[in-house]
Amino acid sequence: MKFHGWPFFLCACTLVACDLQQDNPLSSPTEYYDQGVRYFHEGSNRQAEESFGKAVALLPQSADFINISELYGYMGRTELKLGEYQAALENLGDAKQRSAVLNDYRLEAQICSWKGDALFEMRRYADAINSYRESMRLSSALDDITTRAQTGLRMCSVMIAAGMLDQASNQCGESLAVLQRAGKNTSVAEALGDMGDIYRRQGRFPEALNSISQALETLGSSGDPLLQAKLKIALGLVHRAQSDPNAAIGEFRDAVNVLRIHQTERDYEGLSLFYLGTIYEENGRLNDARRYYSDALEIDRALGDKIAENYLYLFVIRCNLELMSDVQRNQVTDKLLQSYQQIAAKFHECGHETGEAYVYTLIGSLFESQGNLGGARSMFQKAVNLDLENRGEYFDADLQKPFLEELGLVDNHSEWYDKLAFVLLKMNLKYDAIAVMDLSQTRSSVDKFKYLRVAVRHVQLKDVVKDCRSKLGSIETLQMELANSLSGKQKSVDSRRMSALQSQLTDLWKNVHDETARIAGIHPNYVPLLCPTIQKSQDLQKLIPDGAVVLDFLPSEHELDLFAMTRERLDVRSVAIGKDSLLALVHQYEQLLQDPSVYAGAGGLASLTSMTSFARLIHCSTGVSSSSLEANSEIFHSKLLNARTTGAT
Repeated sequence: MKFHGWPFFLCACTLVACDLQQDNPLSSPTEYYDQGVRYFHEGSNRQAEESFGKAVALLPQSADFINISELYGYMGRTELKLGEYQAALENLGDAKQRSAVLNDYRLEAQICSWKGDALFEMRRYADAINSYRESMRLSSALDDITTRAQTGLRMCSVMIAAGMLDQASNQCGESLAVLQRAGKNTSVAEALGDMGDIYRRQGRFPEALNSISQALETLGSSGDPLLQAKLKIALGLVHRAQSDPNAAIGEFRDAVNVLRIHQTERDYEGLSLFYLGTIYEENGRLNDARRYYSDALEIDRALGDKIAENYLYLFVIRCNLELMSDVQRNQVTDKLLQSYQQIAAKFHECGHETGEAYVYTLIGSLFESQGNLGGARSMFQKAVNLDLENRGEYFDADLQKPFLEELGLVDNHSEWYDKLAFVLLKMNLKYDAIAVMDLSQTRSSVDKFKYLRVAVRHVQLKDVVKDCRSKLGSIETLQMELANSLSGKQKSVDSRRMSALQSQLTDLWKNVHDETARIAGIHPNYVPLLCPTIQKSQDLQKLIPDGAVVLDFLPSEHELDLFAMTRERLDVRSVAIGKDSLLALVHQYEQLLQDPSVYAGAGGLASLTSMTSFARLIHCSTGVSSSSLEANSEIFHSKLLNARTTGAT
């Protein structure tokens, strides 16, 4: 008689084996470490974190475990993937210190590179570059030039993100030469792609096209599909910058097809569809643009990417509005307001304060167009308040930053302060308006001083300033952790951990506000080192020396408002010139500053036009650059700081 139960018997044996394994759990750091590494490479980050934690707990009982540095290094990398930035930096720092004690230079170089990755994701660019450089130095000592070149390539990405394009170009070229000799084709393709990105940002489009095309040729059609798609996207961006929409559309569609054929990386498929939408919107094909935005939205919704989903809602709404007549727009105002409020709430839920604040400015502009200045003021104030409290914010540089770039939301949010100041001026609150303009400059200074080491010699304040800046660093890390967990990147959220993070943030902010108020009361010049706070205009006015005039200006869509403040009064005058026209005149003025014929008449009669234009512009420019215009007048702030210094001393 034949036995037909073999499949059942094998399944039963498997189940028994599983039960036996559960009854005999792992018992040594080595076993838990090996298990954690397997989980890490499988992408099972929570399980990896748990295994590494158990390995650490057993270390005191196992003196023969030799992979302690690697254990802490992997713990740090796992925590980075989970968005636990504070723990990640602590464990990577511990791993580096242990490897240095062991004189294991190869491992120390690897850990420095991992730490650079963590700092890069946190957008602490200067610290990331230093960490990568230390890794490269150690690799050089080991004569491991290939690893050094690959680390240099990662450092190049940081430099591009930080806007250090010349340094990035040099580093990328150095790494590329080494990788080409080593025959590392995938890394060579990445390096050529980075060179193309640098050329595009520098406006050197033929070189960009050539470099990215070489990258695709080096990679080949059978290469990494994600890298292939990224290079196609890069080509599309170059063609878009060259105002060649048909070529750009072709490349973005190729990127979509590559990813669909390989059934991988749907998030980059969504990004490619988004870029297709931007091309069609720019060329007036709004129905097509809306369709691509909607397709990208569905992908990101399915993936749980809440930040991308919310931004794509805004692009769909923008297309819908552009397709309507003025009469139709007026008819849907209430529905539009409701949609914006819902999106703002969704941004709030996922901890993305820039998106939330931007939607408040849209609502504020809607109120302003209706003549509801009180409502507009409230919304613009909400946007400004969020910007003031936003020290650290998570977003994916590859997948989510393009939405912010498309809306002009990267880094400088001075336009939000301008909108609030303009509404206050309309309400005849000129002192409040100029106080907001000063606040905008203080906020800009805070960003510049954020990671600088500043020696404070004031006897009463040096310790409290140092303590306050340390707390602000902790706030930045905690805000990024909170936003990372809420953004949808982490598939499961620990509500208790979220509550603990929020509680920590609340306590830290209270301490920072108290310390800032104390410091500002003794010496206002230190405020830009801390967190921006609004100053009463009358208090600022007292700091202006007798006989001095502080000038500021507020550009808006249709006019330029000029402020002149003395110790006794504040006058405001308006000029009928829009911001775009004003910026065009300033750019013309800056170009003429570089023209020799303006000063020496080098071109004879041909110089007359340039000299006349310069003479006309110099009477209305006050020497302000376009960059200061866009940042809302560096002149006022520098003079006000001088006034503060005078008043303080």
